[in-house]
Amino acid sequence: PRDPYRFTLVLTQTHAVGMQITKVEWTVYQPGFGPATGTVSCLKTMIQYDGPHVPKCGADWKGWRLPQNGELRLPFQSSVGCGTPCGSTLYAIVPIWQVTVTGIDDDGQPRQAVIDIRLPAR
Repeated sequence: PRDPYRFTLVLTQTHAVGMQITKVEWTVYQPGFGPATGTVSCLKTMIQYDGPHVPKCGADWKGWRLPQNGELRLPFQSSVGCGTPCGSTLYAIVPIWQVTVTGIDDDGQPRQAVIDIRLPAR
């Protein structure tokens, strides 16, 4: 595999209501290769995927805190691995991400955001 393509998704809460992020799901697409998916959850019933190195869930299992008028940083990475059929061909890494963030705001309302991310080729 080539060097990973790393980036940090910065979630910013611009309202006066904070929230607990309880689940982060993602799909990353790379032209010419199949998609990769993953989930990180703070629900005790789910097995946590060791994908992006997101902060550990709080001891109360409520999730990751996104404070009112604050931010939460989530690091991600992708890479392209290729076996013998690829020979010496080097593929440009052109990741296309879809990240879904689910949680509950401080007013008890469920919230979900779907974020589409296109990064420049590397």
